[in-house]
Amino acid sequence: MAKRSRRAGNYSAQGWRAVLAFGRDHFHDFPKMPALAELRAAWQAIGDRVMAERAGRLFQRPWGWWKFERGIDPPDDPATWLEAHDLLTAEERRHLTKQKD
Repeated sequence: MAKRSRRAGNYSAQGWRAVLAFGRDHFHDFPKMPALAELRAAWQAIGDRVMAERAGRLFQRPWGWWKFERGIDPPDDPATWLEAHDLLTAEERRHLTKQKD
């Protein structure tokens, strides 16, 4: 097993990015889920990187974006929510237009 690098809050950067992307600890880096304040600070520090890593995934935003940028838990139907709040990317708009045609 590869040794984990220790960074922000003594946990791996990969672990922080996964928690901010998915809202859970996929890599079991954390003995317990970090507090919301820690997650918010991590989002402020590396949220742009998490967003860039997930770019191009239609109608998907990282958990941290929903939680800290919008103040909600991810909705069951993100496409509808994003459209209703005029937050679609140009690519997402094109995709919806093609589906409606």
